[in-house]
Amino acid sequence: MNIQLFQIYFDAKSKKTLDKLLIAFYNIDKAFRWFENDVLRRLFVKNKFDDTADYCGVTSWRLTEKTGFTAAELFHQIQQDKTPVDCYFYSTEYLFCKRPKISDIGFHKEWITALNNAAILPYKIDIDILDGANKCYCNYFLVRPHILKDYIKTVLIPAMYFFDNSNACKKLREQTVTHRGIQYPVAQMVMELQFAYYMYYMKISNKHLMTENIKNHMVKFIDTDTGEVFHLFNNQKISESCLKKL
Repeated sequence: MNIQLFQIYFDAKSKKTLDKLLIAFYNIDKAFRWFENDVLRRLFVKNKFDDTADYCGVTSWRLTEKTGFTAAELFHQIQQDKTPVDCYFYSTEYLFCKRPKISDIGFHKEWITALNNAAILPYKIDIDILDGANKCYCNYFLVRPHILKDYIKTVLIPAMYFFDNSNACKKLREQTVTHRGIQYPVAQMVMELQFAYYMYYMKISNKHLMTENIKNHMVKFIDTDTGEVFHLFNNQKISESCLKKL
């Protein structure tokens, strides 16, 4: 199986963490506002995604730290899947974290409203249509190359251009949020969620992959009052319906 996963680095420290099974990508020309989204755009423009690959994607230099996966385990799970799909998500963190509705996060609501009003996407976004089973942040996905190219062409590039150039988005471009003590532009956080919306509206078949650590430490329960089946990992609850996506 041919899996083409680019791993981004930008200095000597990040280079030391690179996985030898992945394709190193030196992000010297990084657009701070867009992070990995701009790397996707540039790889597409330079025609670097291999049409003969089974799956393509980009990932962080902190892949294992953030997801628990090594490239070897990630690739092995995909290769061993007897019912393959068009897209694999490989961070289940957001399935186990209690997070507010997307519409309750002010900057998400403002940006998506602006996108809908501009009518530049193939669909109009219902902001809260995503649940725990189909959210995907940080561009942690591997997908068929023709699907990735279509997403970049029809969603990512038009949306980035709109936000970079529209007068209506001037204030939005200046928005930041504090994460781990550092100020980050909210633009990349909004944009990295767009693939999940694309996947939902374009009906892309998908699964979430789980590290062996999560699988081995998940406990199954049944609510005796409601009959609901759910699972716990690190005291976080996940429903059976979400688990079927894994």
